Amino acid sequence: MSSDFYTLDQQGGWQHTSDVAVTQAQPRQRLPLFSGQVSAAAYVASMHALDNQFGTVTQCAAGSVQQNGTTATLPVTLTRQHAGAQTSTLQLTQAGTAWAIAVAPDAGTLPLATVYQFCQHLQRADYGSAYQGLSAGFQQAAGSARAFQDDARASAQMTGAVTACHLQQVQVSNNGRSATIKFGIDFARFTNMPAQSNAIADPVSGVWHVDQMNFTAAGMSLPFPLPLTQVQNVINVLKTICNLAPPNQICTIVEAIP
Repeated sequence: MSSDFYTLDQQGGWQHTSDVAVTQAQPRQRLPLFSGQVSAAAYVASMHALDNQFGTVTQCAAGSVQQNGTTATLPVTLTRQHAGAQTSTLQLTQAGTAWAIAVAPDAGTLPLATVYQFCQHLQRADYGSAYQGLSAGFQQAAGSARAFQDDARASAQMTGAVTACHLQQVQVSNNGRSATIKFGIDFARFTNMPAQSNAIADPVSGVWHVDQMNFTAAGMSLPFPLPLTQVQNVINVLKTICNLAPPNQICTIVEAIP
């Protein structure tokens, strides 16, 4: 992924910084507060992932504020250890008598936070909330919320319950409306399994949703959740693979699954 930064256009989509013209003095709608879009825990986890991927911020320089009523923009140049200096435009909104950041300054923050919050729902076995975090396409593929819940519980027969997720890196598309997130996922039976999720932003609201999720076991890429009708078939395939592979922790556990 490029370490370039993006800014939000008036249609709610992200644009590459080099494509964004100097802010024009024109009426703007009041922006939602960024702090209301993600939880504090999800924000912290996302920033740790960005720090690991691009290096920690070593320097921050701000330009001149362009204010228009209750909104404002502020060009900021952040220097990261690995990515170097990158300029983005902070969008601010007035919250009472104070000002607050209204839009995530880094394009990777919201997709990372979306996957983190999805994992949090899975950890709590809150499958209803997890289902609401899916894109329309993912929901259609999964079926009803009840079907998604049944599949998630069936998946747990093989993997055990989800116990943690460890965000690693994000790659945002050029238009800023989709992203691929790599992370490690811990199950009760397996730990730090390689996983990948696609996330997309709603073209109207700009809200991010999980669009796909896969994890890897015994070299086999598996969707999450596994459809209820496929769980036993997958277990049988994994056992066959393990019979041909050198003994390892995953195969030991798979062989113990009835």
